[in-house]
Amino acid sequence: MKKHRRFNMTFMAVTLPSLVTVGLFNLAIDPYGVIDSPEISGLNELRTQKFHNVRLFKAIDVTRVEPKTLLLGSS
Repeated sequence: MKKHRRFNMTFMAVTLPSLVTVGLFNLAIDPYGVIDSPEISGLNELRTQKFHNVRLFKAIDVTRVEPKTLLLGSS
């Protein structure tokens, strides 16, 4: 097997499982409550980050609620 092919296969064999593991971890924990993952007692029932980032969650709630009218202001 050529060196570059072996390198690419090794790289993919290490990278893909790592990305999948991180993705599944983020899906399970979901500290911001954005993904609407189910609450698991003792694992992700407390999502404290949601209360510290009010601006982020106002934008996310707009997409969830889908209001007919939206009033915007700067003050």
